[in-house]
Amino acid sequence: MKNKLILSKEFLSENDEYVLWLDHIKQLYRISQIKASLKVNRELLGFYWQLGKEMAERKIEEVWGSGVVERLSIDLKNAFPMSKGFSTTNLWYIKKWYLFYCQCDVKLHQWWRNSRSVVFDSMETSLRYYYQVCQQ
Repeated sequence: MKNKLILSKEFLSENDEYVLWLDHIKQLYRISQIKASLKVNRELLGFYWQLGKEMAERKIEEVWGSGVVERLSIDLKNAFPMSKGFSTTNLWYIKKWYLFYCQCDVKLHQWWRNSRSVVFDSMETSLRYYYQVCQQ
């Protein structure tokens, strides 16, 4: 069996190269967390778009009556108890949001493609500044 060198916490915390590498790894993890949350938000936006589209195209109030949005709200809350955003008011907003943007010349995906670069660029700049400040 080969000898294993177990480094003490004190030794590693005094080792500049290790400390720099650990900071680098922590930064990579934090950036990955932020990127993951942005992707989740993008997917939810797509879901809300699809939900609004289906509510509008199916003309759900005409087909199932005026209480269908309230029923949908209850059913979605029961199906996804840990999720937020399925209140009756939010469902109406989702439908109105879809109807507003689908009637415009600018589709959601085009808006998102254009504004995504602004959002990501400003976030990337903010992250770089944040990590520069944290390293000092």
